Amino acid sequence: MPIAGSELDPPPFGPVQESILAAALRRVPENGFTDQALTLGARDAGYLDVSVQLFPRRAFDLINYHLVTQRLALKDNVQFPADAKLPVDSKIKSLLMTRLRANKDIIHQWQGALAQMSLLENIPASLSELHALSDEVWYLSGDTTVDFSWYTRRASLAAVYASSELFMTTDTSPDFAQTEEFLDRRLEGAQTAGAAITHFRHFASFWASNSVNVARSWELELSPSKARLAATTSLAWTRITSWLTTLFWPAPVPPFEQNPATLAYLQQLMQANLAADQIRRIQAEVEREQLRTKQIGLKTDEYARRIAALAQHVEDVDGDATVVGVGQIGLLRQMLARVESKRSEIRALEQRLRGFHGLPPDLDASRDEVKRAQLELDRWKSKREEMFEQLL
Repeated sequence: MPIAGSELDPPPFGPVQESILAAALRRVPENGFTDQALTLGARDAGYLDVSVQLFPRRAFDLINYHLVTQRLALKDNVQFPADAKLPVDSKIKSLLMTRLRANKDIIHQWQGALAQMSLLENIPASLSELHALSDEVWYLSGDTTVDFSWYTRRASLAAVYASSELFMTTDTSPDFAQTEEFLDRRLEGAQTAGAAITHFRHFASFWASNSVNVARSWELELSPSKARLAATTSLAWTRITSWLTTLFWPAPVPPFEQNPATLAYLQQLMQANLAADQIRRIQAEVEREQLRTKQIGLKTDEYARRIAALAQHVEDVDGDATVVGVGQIGLLRQMLARVESKRSEIRALEQRLRGFHGLPPDLDASRDEVKRAQLELDRWKSKREEMFEQLL
């Protein structure tokens, strides 16, 4: 059976990942667990936007970072005196409430995170981390039993925590007092064997859909297909809200009715904006590279003219080294080396230009392609402004 012991584990994230994710997490209260928060975090950490490619699961990697770091922080945030003979149940409650309160700064964004965690491709990792948290809590509480109930007790505790976390997203009481009362009731109900089995079943189905759990808290029943749709819709609104917040900053987002028609319209508008922004970034980078290539080309031509003049001078004196001078020959060799270096740099730059989204290698053709992209950008801008005016 696996035994928790996070102090023996290697760091779960590399230095670069840790730096970007930590910065991105500070952006979550405003931007949510979104790709936008990840991109802003990369910038805050001093890295280029392309650095987000380090995180193939994008926003879910940011959610996972929060889950892992808060789990590992438990051993430092909650320490029980060695001489205090607290019962295991009291220690478990203290550990779980400490972990729940670690969500306080981002709790208004947590329903969106739960929606992403409940997506099919993210369920295995979400379940694994939930199990790891349950195992860590039992370990830190001093539990050392390894009987047949080892797995059942951990599954039961995981279900208790998951349901308490979901309840917390609707709790507006001071210091989440109602969440603490809810947790008390859940822990008391998990004492019996029958309750443990029930919690185990809840644990197995919890991540199938976030919306199913929300419905259960209201004693409603939803079909899996409807639950999946609700989770996907919740995630879509999270992304829209994040984008609108960035768009209107520093002013607040104007109130509007949230319905399927508005969602579809805003998604089109957001895609138009993102496409226009991407074309503009590509155009700016291509123009910078072209200017740099032109400057290097001019410098290379200057060196070539000077070398030709020196070579002609050598021919005029019939190779008389006493006239040309050793210093001039050394200078000629240095300039030849510099020209070759510049030529290599030009070849590298031309290779980079070929990679710009299918731009032709010929510079004139590239300029034509950039002009076409500019026209396409203007078209997207016009469409964006027209759609936004209709929305308002």
